[in-house]
Amino acid sequence: MAEACKIREMRSTGNTLSWSGKRDHVWIQCRLDCSFGNDEWFRLFPQSSTEYMRTWSSDHRPLRIEFALEPESLKRGRFYFDKRMYGKRGVEEAIVRGWEAENDSPNLTVLERIVRCRTELAKLKKASDWNSKTQIEGLQNELDREDVIIAHNNVIIVHELVHRLRTNDTIGCRSMAVKTDMSKAYDRVEWNFLEVLLEKMGFDRRWISWTMSCISTVSFSILLNGRSHAKGKLHGVKLAATSPPVHHLLFADDSLLMCDASVIESEEITRCLKLYGDASGQLINQTKSLIIFGSRIEDQTKADIKLALGIDREGCEGTYLGLQECFQRSTKDLLNSIKEKLEGRLQGWYSKTLSLGAKETSVQGSQVLLLSKPKEQGGLGFHDIGRFNQTLLGKQAWRIWSNPNSLVSRVLKGKYLKRGTFLDCGIGSRPPFAWRSIMHGRELLTQGLVRKIGNGTSSNVWGEKWIIDIIPRPPMYKENITTNLALNVSDLLIQGTSMWNLNLLFQTFTPEDVERIMMIRPCVNQEDSIRWGFTKRGDYPTQSCYKLLEALVDFEHPQTRALPLIERQLWRNIWKIKAPPKIKHFIWRALSGALAVKERLITRGIQMDTTSNVPFPTSGFSRNSVFLNFVHLLKVSDSKAGEPTSRNVFPWLVWELWKARNALAFENKSLSAHTIAAKAFEEAYSWQNTLNLTENSGGLHEEGE
Repeated sequence: MAEACKIREMRSTGNTLSWSGKRDHVWIQCRLDCSFGNDEWFRLFPQSSTEYMRTWSSDHRPLRIEFALEPESLKRGRFYFDKRMYGKRGVEEAIVRGWEAENDSPNLTVLERIVRCRTELAKLKKASDWNSKTQIEGLQNELDREDVIIAHNNVIIVHELVHRLRTNDTIGCRSMAVKTDMSKAYDRVEWNFLEVLLEKMGFDRRWISWTMSCISTVSFSILLNGRSHAKGKLHGVKLAATSPPVHHLLFADDSLLMCDASVIESEEITRCLKLYGDASGQLINQTKSLIIFGSRIEDQTKADIKLALGIDREGCEGTYLGLQECFQRSTKDLLNSIKEKLEGRLQGWYSKTLSLGAKETSVQGSQVLLLSKPKEQGGLGFHDIGRFNQTLLGKQAWRIWSNPNSLVSRVLKGKYLKRGTFLDCGIGSRPPFAWRSIMHGRELLTQGLVRKIGNGTSSNVWGEKWIIDIIPRPPMYKENITTNLALNVSDLLIQGTSMWNLNLLFQTFTPEDVERIMMIRPCVNQEDSIRWGFTKRGDYPTQSCYKLLEALVDFEHPQTRALPLIERQLWRNIWKIKAPPKIKHFIWRALSGALAVKERLITRGIQMDTTSNVPFPTSGFSRNSVFLNFVHLLKVSDSKAGEPTSRNVFPWLVWELWKARNALAFENKSLSAHTIAAKAFEEAYSWQNTLNLTENSGGLHEEGE
């Protein structure tokens, strides 16, 4: 209809799902309202646009037509001296700097001095950590990180315990675990009735949504005070004689209780849970709870325990914190659900609503092989899934090694570290999947650990990895010299100082390693230690470890042919183009041969005529390299000649040309060169103005805080 009426839709911002309501008890949002204009409208108002505003007193969003892209008036609020700043370090000095005029000029008015004081205080406040909101967010981020660590540690302990219940005869004949499903009375209430009732009473839809969100969802915070097992009524599970007993693992509403497989302890658990439920109002959903018995528990004992707990289900096919509690079958089959979820997300309706830029973020979780190359080599820079997984496992191994007093470290130490340390222990006999995974991460961790030189007395020159090349390693000695195998790093220092004995270094080591050694600054007042070698603080960031893993792979499997310098620069520069992500992805696809054209079908073995149905220009298409054409365009955009918008419009030109080609090929619609160019300039101007407005708004906002 729009084509027949010769109108087209205006560009829009905001949530375009303009109508919301219920149909057959299902909440629906759809786009019913649009703004159109004809050629005369766009001639008069070429920068007009539609803003979808917030819903208010209606099931439709109001639409606001803007005739030009004008920045909103950003008013700076009144300045108030925050009394919390009184007594803070640097406040008095800032006020003095602002009040006293430069060169003691008497021409400044009181108002100008106050403005200067405000500016100085704003600078001080921005540079200091006084903002309560920022502090709260920082603490919240730390708590979130701790929650993640606790969740990971709990999963490892659960895997170990459940695995030992199945495979260890000593534990399997006397122990069990009870997985409880916490619920409230909410699970037994039909909340749809209340929602309909509130609607009939005339409450606003937003208020109803808030209310339903509060009452129909529940979060748990559970703490077991340990009174029962302190009296000896409950006995936890110990993986080994030196391991601490584990009585419970509680995280949100995922809880696992461990005890002896006896009726007495089952009744004690029931008593504790009932006491807790009476006090908190929370209940145990016995139909969803289950018991994991040891492999050698007799059937009659199982029946008595089920009766005492009121739980009929048993087995270990459930999940804890979203992961399988044990792996009895193929790990590939059990973990296949993760792959299926990813594929469902990428292939479902959600993926169809994403732009190319958003799909880049989404596809990073799927299996990407060719696109995992760095961007400067023609890829998209995605992480290789296998390498990134080993990096994350290395992070878990780092936590176990660097926090020996944590519960998970103490539990694993008693089982696997009877002789030696975490860095040199064996994998053990019949290990569970979690421990084998940690050992896989430890392989990478040990590659990046380096000896930090303090006084050097405990570090053997040839036996320790204390210099960094691609990976940490011992230094290389010179040929045809007598090597002292008992040489310590402290022997290479000038006695009583932290300076290297250069004569001894050049006599002993290769020139390349001498340079590496001279970059090390010994701390002679400290003992030698082990740290991660690729960060200043010695901690383990996953990004640093992933780069190390990539370097190892490249070292072991070097590329047969390096890309030319001009090509590497081109791949790198296309991602620096100032344009929307979808256009940068289009340019990358064009250079990568990933556009859906007939030439690509021939490369896949499909014989067909590659002649395009797009009319040829009279002089014919250029036969020059596509790469060189884009190199030229990027060079022009980087030059200072001409108006910036004209220099930088080429991404939109190639994008509109591609769209026009598709319209002609598939819809038989022909657009003139003038229309294509006008549309490209219009889109480029609009995007760049919006970008400038956003940057200016952010700057003013920060200054006014």
